[in-house]
Amino acid sequence: MAIYLGDLKRAHSRCRRATESGFELFLAEPLISDLGWPENVIEQMLWDHGETEHFVPDYGAIDLTQVAWMREAMPTELIQNVPTGASDHGAIEDYAKNPVYWAEKRGAAVVDSWDQNGTWLVPPLLISRDLLKSGAKGWQLIEGRTRVGVLRGRVARQLHVATHHDTWVGRGRPAG
Repeated sequence: MAIYLGDLKRAHSRCRRATESGFELFLAEPLISDLGWPENVIEQMLWDHGETEHFVPDYGAIDLTQVAWMREAMPTELIQNVPTGASDHGAIEDYAKNPVYWAEKRGAAVVDSWDQNGTWLVPPLLISRDLLKSGAKGWQLIEGRTRVGVLRGRVARQLHVATHHDTWVGRGRPAG
């Protein structure tokens, strides 16, 4: 059975009413748990953004059951050039204009991670573009616009940046 972002509206509504344990209840929803996705991906993609106005038009046509997620180290050169969805066009570039400010807005632990390790604390989400449009090549950033913007800005300002960065990578599940 295919599952799309729009199918999760009831689960979001039910679980958000339970403010203290909402995310844990969301994880236990059969539509969510049956996906077999990592908890951090569920949190970033489905819980944090799965029902937002700008997110659904960009990713609402993806059959979530057909996406498999793996945590992978990706090179800086690849990540800093990935596009994001049409509704967030220009966001990465805006964050890149002042990477120190945007890291500071996220707190001391984020600043320390960039300064000491040259990378983020929480891996962003990249998805294979062929899941968005048949035959499309490369990757698209689903979540992590600030993180990738900070990365771009740090590269441009020649600040410390690691050569590779942990990311969550979504690919189509193998047939069968």
